[in-house]
Amino acid sequence: MFYELLSRVYERSPLSLPKRLVNEILRDLKGCCRVLDVGCATGYLTRKLAAVCDCAVGVDINRKMVEISKSRNRLPNVKFVRADAHNLPFPDACFDGIVLSEILQHLDVIKALKEVDRVAARGCRMTVVLPDPTSRAARVATRLIHVLTGNNAWVSPDTVVGIMRDMSWKLVRFQSAGKRVLITMEKRGSKNAGRSGSGSQR
Repeated sequence: MFYELLSRVYERSPLSLPKRLVNEILRDLKGCCRVLDVGCATGYLTRKLAAVCDCAVGVDINRKMVEISKSRNRLPNVKFVRADAHNLPFPDACFDGIVLSEILQHLDVIKALKEVDRVAARGCRMTVVLPDPTSRAARVATRLIHVLTGNNAWVSPDTVVGIMRDMSWKLVRFQSAGKRVLITMEKRGSKNAGRSGSGSQR
């Protein structure tokens, strides 16, 4: 009952991604063949991704959220799977696009990013959305998450960039987007290595 109620309000609540930010994610991943949405919740973003790629796969560890995602999907190129982000049920190098939207603060960051790196093909584009550390509203919200769930609830965007650079990813975009930060990175050694990004590079 709780997750059914949550699913009804989530996509219309301040917790959901604003349309402008969704469009930025879609622009950065346009042209990818197979995209993985880690922590897909109700599957809203996964379904949006289907418009810019050949196949979109959403994963979430919560069984009820996966059921809700499947019930709302009518698209033939979208699939939802119940899975742990720390142990993804996919072979190595099988995705050329990955999204982690406001999920890393609920995970073991290093373990999750290593698993993302494992399933990412060379040239894979990855977009990460995190709370903006300069936003007071974001800091209050992440403290509340920590109190309610016990999750770490705070991940530095610079830390994510540093971890991925150590695994041979390059920064394409680092952009403040209201209460959030959008990071796009690309795994080196790609046939698409020449693709240009937008936003600032640091």
